[in-house]
Amino acid sequence: MIDTHIILLETRTELSASLSHMLAQSGFSVHSCQNVPELFRQAEKGCDIILLDIGQPLLDGFSLLPRLSEIARAGVVVLAEDAGLEVRLRALQSGADACLMQHGDQRELVAVILALIRRDRRRAVPVADRSEAVELAQVAPAGSWHLRDRGWTLVSPSGSTVSLSARERMVLQELLAEPGHPVDRLRLNELLYPGSEAQQRSRSVDVMISRLRRKASSYGLELPIRTVYGGGYLFVTE
Repeated sequence: MIDTHIILLETRTELSASLSHMLAQSGFSVHSCQNVPELFRQAEKGCDIILLDIGQPLLDGFSLLPRLSEIARAGVVVLAEDAGLEVRLRALQSGADACLMQHGDQRELVAVILALIRRDRRRAVPVADRSEAVELAQVAPAGSWHLRDRGWTLVSPSGSTVSLSARERMVLQELLAEPGHPVDRLRLNELLYPGSEAQQRSRSVDVMISRLRRKASSYGLELPIRTVYGGGYLFVTE
């Protein structure tokens, strides 16, 4: 999978750490900048996505957008505390590619980032080579369950798809890393709830697997996750 490099400008330490962690968990490479000069230095070196919180103290994020559009060939995503119509319009008119709520659903942010990457990489492929690129992009494990879109979509052998939440994604990545082999329930719980909270939520993974099966069933799919009594779960490959 091609690495995706994101530059994040968020001067508030807790928000920066939270966003960086979420993006890294989603499979992206993240460089967090603490100030505007560092942002421009990193942008000039090159990146795929620039993520900018315009609501930071002592920072007029809108004024940065035109210059970022000039120096960086990257998708620009703006996060706003109040992403109402006027804010979204101003962001887009100033050079942003998208404007989202700062504390919105992380799946939407990941989906927007992936859409911008697909757009920019299609533009980078010469027209004469696009048919070959499309063929390569469609290659997937034949007749098998697999994840795509950096793990946010589960694909069945028939090609049907199921969108995943962050925790569903983590569990399926773990199960599909060792298909046909049981994964211990405690290991899955620790993945979902690091630290002492894993013991307190010892049955949370059971509830989540049950919901995931129901979700797949609503798409007409039977999810081949089997319970290993006293042991955990395994993803059946045959």
